[in-house]
Amino acid sequence: MSEHTFVFLDAPVIAKPVTRTLLMVARSHSDFTAVWSLRAEQQAAIHRLPNAAPLPAVRDAYRSELTPPGAFPERFTGTKQSVRTDLADAEAAGAHYLITADVYGFGLSDLAIAGLSAVTADLFLAERMTSASYMDAIELFSQTQSRPRRTLEQLHAAIAVHHPQLFAAHADLYDVGPLRLSEPPEQQFWGLRCVRCGAVTMRAEDPHRGVCPACLHAASVRSRESVPIA
Repeated sequence: MSEHTFVFLDAPVIAKPVTRTLLMVARSHSDFTAVWSLRAEQQAAIHRLPNAAPLPAVRDAYRSELTPPGAFPERFTGTKQSVRTDLADAEAAGAHYLITADVYGFGLSDLAIAGLSAVTADLFLAERMTSASYMDAIELFSQTQSRPRRTLEQLHAAIAVHHPQLFAAHADLYDVGPLRLSEPPEQQFWGLRCVRCGAVTMRAEDPHRGVCPACLHAASVRSRESVPIA
């Protein structure tokens, strides 16, 4: 996609250090930037681990600024009341995607009005995080880990526990299997903006797959072309 992509993180995602780091580090070699609002940061801070870095310090490390608050969240009547402010804040941030585990908490028509899709961190990272960004993240985890220290391969294997699709997307980077391969949730995507190309071309009757028909067709063509002719 031609324009730079902004992804808005909700409070539960911000509060998870590994997931947040993966999304923040990816800006170095990938085509997206993770952002959040003051309200989301304040909610996430409630669940911050005792020894974790303060969230303002995390933002400073990545030169990231808070996004403005959204307006009139009550207009999103098809969305759960508890997450309407998330959608309004994501819209105000100019985000293309809202990274959340509660993808079905948002009304499809409300997401269309805001011009974004709701998607889990695992699915989004698997589709959009480059190999270079992934290796940067694993290296950062290695540099900042506490004892007992783990190798790069072990850190990569541990990604599969909570991000199985991201692990699978970069499985060939390290010669190791998953520490424990969990199954991704059934509900991973909701919206009309394709998670792969960013175009708003998803069909309203099939918005849960995450990938638009054009991207699915292109992937099918590449797959057929890669099959050797006997």
